[in-house]
Amino acid sequence: METLILAIDFGTTTTIVCGDISGVGNPLFIKDNNSPLIPSVIYIMEDGRKIYGKFAEIKNDEAQRGKGKLVENFKLGLISNDKILREQSKMYIKDFFANHIFKLYRQQKTDFPHHDKMIVRISHPSKWSPELCDFMVDSVKSSGFNCDVETIPEPLAISSYSLRTYQEELRKLQILEYEKVYNVLICDMGGGTTDIVLCKLIVAKDGKISIIESATYPEEGSQFMLGGSEIDLILSNYIQSRCNVSSKIFNVRHARLWKEQYVSKDLEIGCEAITPSRVADILSQTTDILNVDELGAIDRFKFEDITKGHWGALKELIEKSVNDYNLKYKEFDSSIDFVFLTGGHSQWYCIKEVIASLPNKFDKVIKEPARLINCPNPNETVARGLCCFDFCMLKSNNIDKNNLREKNSHNCKETITESSSHSSFDYDSWKADSIWNWDLTDF
Repeated sequence: METLILAIDFGTTTTIVCGDISGVGNPLFIKDNNSPLIPSVIYIMEDGRKIYGKFAEIKNDEAQRGKGKLVENFKLGLISNDKILREQSKMYIKDFFANHIFKLYRQQKTDFPHHDKMIVRISHPSKWSPELCDFMVDSVKSSGFNCDVETIPEPLAISSYSLRTYQEELRKLQILEYEKVYNVLICDMGGGTTDIVLCKLIVAKDGKISIIESATYPEEGSQFMLGGSEIDLILSNYIQSRCNVSSKIFNVRHARLWKEQYVSKDLEIGCEAITPSRVADILSQTTDILNVDELGAIDRFKFEDITKGHWGALKELIEKSVNDYNLKYKEFDSSIDFVFLTGGHSQWYCIKEVIASLPNKFDKVIKEPARLINCPNPNETVARGLCCFDFCMLKSNNIDKNNLREKNSHNCKETITESSSHSSFDYDSWKADSIWNWDLTDF
């Protein structure tokens, strides 16, 4: 029996949906206007009609002029202290899933390979309450998906895909072995927030892997956000100040596009990102400035200067997280063995410098760069991990990786424990004494 795993990574700014025949490792991504990045956005027109995703995103300028309303970041509303905002966010999420995500799936479902059964897996931050997880399951089911729905903690999905992607390299370098316990830090840097997860990763003699003693930071009520949207605001203010333009000409959404298309890529290779074309074109037509491309240009020196507060806060969050975890688990007295970076905000060149400036517990990661794992296409990491988390990633020397067999136990029941801020699964093939335990060599 062929089972299609449909993975949904619902993010603050972007949602990713992909499907894969369980265990194959070659997911197909649902597209929104030919892009796998589905903006988590709703545009409400003046007459009450709604547009979703990519087509809603391009209505931003109209919303700025008061012609309708652009609704975004509604995932963050789920954890707001404002009850009214929480209920509004739930309404928008159900609307978004029913009238956009499910419709995109229905339009493109024939692109997926033949399958006899489908399971939807949706990710969630590990610190979410059982009520929020239940709400997401209900949102998926009520949108039209008539199948089993599972919620999977994001750290589990991230670790699964990261190890599956880099297993060969790590084993050749002899830094990933059986019968060992590894201290792991996961840094999930999304558009709205950055979440730090510290845990112990165990690779048993038989190749089975499990995650225990997990804790998520920042804790509830913290002022730390540190999502990519903070950089968008900084870049927006930078251009407005340097080029003397208003937010109507260059706003946060324009800054995000400039960041994704040019700034992060140019700074990565040490080049300067020139003034956004939108601003340069307007200045060329309305002023006598000759060097418009240079006026709002930004290089590494300028970028690091205007964002130093953001990166300093990230360093502070990581340090506080490690110190708190060390107090909770007294035996956590050795270095961090692996750092997993994911999320669209994790691609900045300066992340490695932040890690290099951290205290002694990061010595291994600093000395052996392969321990800092930043998967390509980080926006897809969680979704890909949802597809493969309970299937083989590491192999014993005497096992043929091509002879996979599908596991039969798909009914995943999740419980959350407030005291430890982690998820545990009643999964009949997993060991009773570990958390987020999944099988790597069950062929």
